[in-house]
Amino acid sequence: MAGILTVNEGTHHLTLTASVLFHEEKNIEKLLNIMESFTNPFTEESKNLFNLVTKVLVPEKGQEDLVGESNIGQKLFAKFLRDRIQSGRINLWSTMK
Repeated sequence: MAGILTVNEGTHHLTLTASVLFHEEKNIEKLLNIMESFTNPFTEESKNLFNLVTKVLVPEKGQEDLVGESNIGQKLFAKFLRDRIQSGRINLWSTMK
């Protein structure tokens, strides 16, 4: 009947079987093994930047961009202010490159 649980339905979850639990435990174990194989970024002595998961080195240009991100952003912001706000050479609403 609608809204009434039988004894079996109330005490046993349909998807919680021994087979499902076994596969979930195996997947958790695999995930933990993968996470343990990750490199701890705080133990590396290298000056090079690398992808934490794949351990592939970041190209030189990418390293320069990541390390100098703050300076690059400040320069672009100053140029935006100079061109669009202070001098009015470029319309404020024009698309940005």
